[in-house]
Amino acid sequence: MNIKKIRNGIILISVGLVFLLNNLGQVGWSVWWSILKLWPIFLVAWGIELIFRSSKLNLLALLSPLIWCLAILGPALLVEHRDIKWFSEPQYFNWEVEKSTKVKEISAVIDIGGRELNLSGGSQNIAVCSLTYFLEKPECKWTIEDSRGILEIYQKDKMPFPLHFDSPEHVSKVIFNDNLPLDLQIFSKVSEATLDLSRLNLKNLDLDLKINGTEVKLPLRPGQLDCKVKSKVGYLKLKVPKEAGLSIQNLTRLTSSSFSNISLIHTAEGFTTPDFSKAKSKINLIIKGKILQLEIETY
Repeated sequence: MNIKKIRNGIILISVGLVFLLNNLGQVGWSVWWSILKLWPIFLVAWGIELIFRSSKLNLLALLSPLIWCLAILGPALLVEHRDIKWFSEPQYFNWEVEKSTKVKEISAVIDIGGRELNLSGGSQNIAVCSLTYFLEKPECKWTIEDSRGILEIYQKDKMPFPLHFDSPEHVSKVIFNDNLPLDLQIFSKVSEATLDLSRLNLKNLDLDLKINGTEVKLPLRPGQLDCKVKSKVGYLKLKVPKEAGLSIQNLTRLTSSSFSNISLIHTAEGFTTPDFSKAKSKINLIIKGKILQLEIETY
């Protein structure tokens, strides 16, 4: 009995079935991220094979291809059969901060855990949050120090991996007030993040992202916006106003990059647009971490 051939055959069959479900439109392509997040299980399966394939208990080595099969097909089947209650039902938590004349600026920290994040402006109140959880209710705090309001959102209900990204029970939505100056810090470990910050009076932005795909739309505002991005992602797309001057300090390794309709000049610190020093609106972008693909376009 050749365990290697059985394992390789099972892997090919499992991968082929997932691709077939992708092509038939039954499962989204994002399921592959769920599968890749199970990489520790693949190591366990490989270790079982190495231990038992040449021993007297070689039948136990058959557990290896079985584990491979379950780890590859499992997320796809969970995506497909949503009516099967493999986990507890999601619960919903809504929370908001009413507008106060005492507050002149906001400092916000958002740790969203393993959920998809949608963030935008347009709220009449200071902030409106719509969060989901399974076990532990999110922790939201609001304090006022002098004229500064401090908003903290912590998604305590951690998820080992996202099972299906387009499901509403994994989406956390936060809407901010457009007018108040905002310092924003986001920690996110999710499948996707859509951050439409174009309407916000954003002063500083600090993103710590460990996700598959992120899209950030930055605002046009007088003065300088400092934007720091630390990321371990497969894809990062930044939308910047065409009227803004842009400075990019790149401290990471990119496999590819794309800059649409942007003229950049190479400097000792990185890249800038020709009009950066004279621009009324400036964006200072510092990128750190491991980003496989970076795309910047204007709007």
